[in-house]
Amino acid sequence: MSHPVIPHIVPVPVPWTSRVLLPVALVLTGIVLGLATGHAPLLVGVALWWVLLVSTLVNAPVGAAGILLRWAGFLAVMVVLVDVLLRRILRPEDLARTYVLAAAAAAAVGLLAMSTAEDPRAAGPIADANDFAFYLLPALPLAMALRRPGPGPGRWDLAAAVVTVGMVATVSRGAMLGLGVMLVVALLSRQVRLRDLVGLGGVLLAAASVLAVWQRELVRDSLTQKTAIAGQNVSERFYLWDAAARMVLDRPLLGHGPGSFAAEHAWFASRLPVDTRNDLDVAHNTYLEVAAEAGFVGLAVFLVLLLVGLSGAWAAWRAGSRVGRIGAAVVAGLVGTSVAACFVTEQFFLPLWLLVALGGVLPRLADDGPRPRTVGGP
Repeated sequence: MSHPVIPHIVPVPVPWTSRVLLPVALVLTGIVLGLATGHAPLLVGVALWWVLLVSTLVNAPVGAAGILLRWAGFLAVMVVLVDVLLRRILRPEDLARTYVLAAAAAAAVGLLAMSTAEDPRAAGPIADANDFAFYLLPALPLAMALRRPGPGPGRWDLAAAVVTVGMVATVSRGAMLGLGVMLVVALLSRQVRLRDLVGLGGVLLAAASVLAVWQRELVRDSLTQKTAIAGQNVSERFYLWDAAARMVLDRPLLGHGPGSFAAEHAWFASRLPVDTRNDLDVAHNTYLEVAAEAGFVGLAVFLVLLLVGLSGAWAAWRAGSRVGRIGAAVVAGLVGTSVAACFVTEQFFLPLWLLVALGGVLPRLADDGPRPRTVGGP
């Protein structure tokens, strides 16, 4: 019996121009929407992508097309969020509720995995605990904005407690620093009272006490592991930051191109640890990596993007509008994540882009009240 002949399929390489077609289409969509709505985050986001594209054409780094697609993907997320918020398809409160509930569920999963000794640090559905903490960080001020005063703790207080416990269980020092700064901003913006923080601190202390008694060996292993690698992490990051700074000084205007840090930083580092269990393909500093790959021009546009979201959220909060509480939460969240981004590479993670999109549209939604029903209308 003869067997059918299976043809050998040779993969056809996709031309570089075709791989860039999709991001170009997304960027053009952002330009159209930005010009039509006058929405600053879209225009600044498009400007950032074009700086990255020019840097790619100038430097032609290996793997730049894939990195451009990643940038374009997050720009597309921002475009979609801005569009659905401006068209009132999605309310800011609903977006905040969805994010907080998702973060609380992820934190619960991370704590459950940690309690079963599968991982000495809470990481949830994310492989890296530091990245996971970055996802959880903005959920805390959003949960505070959703809570309503009452005689006892409500569901958003419970969500905030779960998120905070999960964040602490990541043992991420960058996230803890961002959390501290964020809580100071929340106090100054009167989003939260000192009494509430004392209550949250009591919840954390009680949770830590229960965990220390229930999972004593797990807590000890977690702290021992973090202490053992702390010195190595610090030295690695100093070397990586030094390499990124040298790359910036080598090509200060447009950098070395998207994706170049992973491929080229070893040439610029004065010394890197040889025996390491950590990923050294990123700078562990969002701003240094953006500057190394897109130069001071790209870094300036990236910072303007963050400032646009921050200023919009600040204006909505100061106006005392119905979305003022969400505005205060976005201010605290952006400040906290921006501080945490000094210790992790997070330009390809959702929180920054979600907060920028949300903060940018809040001034447009500040005076929106409930729409009146028309007689005979839907």
